[in-house]
Amino acid sequence: MLHRDVSPNNLMWAPGGSGGMRVRQSRDAKQQTRPSEDIGYLVDLDFAAIVENEVGTVEQIGIDDLPHTLALPFLAIDHLPPDILMVPQSSPPPTTAGRHIYRHDLESFFWSVWWILLKMVRDRDGSSSIDEILAGWQSHNLGKNRASKRGFLLYYAEWSVVVSQSLWPQHERVTMMESFLNNMSTIFINGYIALEEGSDYPTAGGHITFKNLLQVFPQE
Repeated sequence: MLHRDVSPNNLMWAPGGSGGMRVRQSRDAKQQTRPSEDIGYLVDLDFAAIVENEVGTVEQIGIDDLPHTLALPFLAIDHLPPDILMVPQSSPPPTTAGRHIYRHDLESFFWSVWWILLKMVRDRDGSSSIDEILAGWQSHNLGKNRASKRGFLLYYAEWSVVVSQSLWPQHERVTMMESFLNNMSTIFINGYIALEEGSDYPTAGGHITFKNLLQVFPQE
């Protein structure tokens, strides 16, 4: 499935053993049970599409070419043409290299994670440089938006240190979290480097895949 609108607003979380309830369907009745582990949910399937192959293209079923991730901060770099000004409340920007595919959903998730963490640091410590970054990702000048995201990928290691030291300075796993942010970001910068070198478009040279992203998450 292509979600095509991954953003923090569509990511939900129910902590295990809390008031977050899930419904388990049985033949006799619906039973509400408390999950024993944290459960993540991806909601709002208005723009979702069922795909028919592993790389997540929708060419076979005639879905339109729009990226649909309407929140600009989380739109994949591929869908940000340079030097185009998008008027607020206008139609979504056109894609530049093809249809919305699965790795674009993965990239929207990537930007969502960084957005959440950077806002937490900004709200905690105050930082004009973070305000600059977030403003760039929100820019309706798509060229500026694209440049801001590409620029961030060049300095992700520095921001990994800033985030980990600000949010988890005393935590025993602060090094693990910093490594996670670095490894996650490396997937995307290597993917875009591979694309510039002519590697396959669907997986960006085999870099931007669900398997690769899953492997960098802490297992504990």
